[in-house]
Amino acid sequence: MEKTVMQVSFPPAWLRQAGLPQAEAEERVRQLFVVSLYREGRISAGKAAEMLDIHRYDFVALLSQLGYPYFDYTTEELAHEFQGVKEWGSLPLERW
Repeated sequence: MEKTVMQVSFPPAWLRQAGLPQAEAEERVRQLFVVSLYREGRISAGKAAEMLDIHRYDFVALLSQLGYPYFDYTTEELAHEFQGVKEWGSLPLERW
């Protein structure tokens, strides 16, 4: 795959203060770039996972680790979803 190299500059003290090796810091910058594209709605979760070369479930876990919700419902949307689950749970098993 063709790659574009981007250079991000910051003081070396930042790495020392964070106790991070450069390779780990580079990976975090890459992850945060992809997560920001996802959060802006520019790419899907599946595309984000593909870009990071990880499974989609691992991308959801990464969002959680960073404190970002995967599901971003309003109160009304969430109530509607719960109502649907409640109704689904009351269906007779023989229907399936």
